[in-house]
Amino acid sequence: MFGVPPARVQYWVAEKLLLTKGGRITDSSVSKFLADHPEKIPFESLKVDMQDWLRENGYPARGSEAKGASVGNQ
Repeated sequence: MFGVPPARVQYWVAEKLLLTKGGRITDSSVSKFLADHPEKIPFESLKVDMQDWLRENGYPARGSEAKGASVGNQ
């Protein structure tokens, strides 16, 4: 769902960038990961509905804010 291979997610879990409980990645861990490591997600290549979901769950909206600000200031 992040647009990366499952092995990459397994690596993030092994490195404790994503935390699990009962074998599942926790919601709070996803939010923290998205806020702390947005560069690891290929955001622009994801579908708009997934981008929206990521933003709702902690992914910083800097890119879209910057684009909107530059358009409004022209």
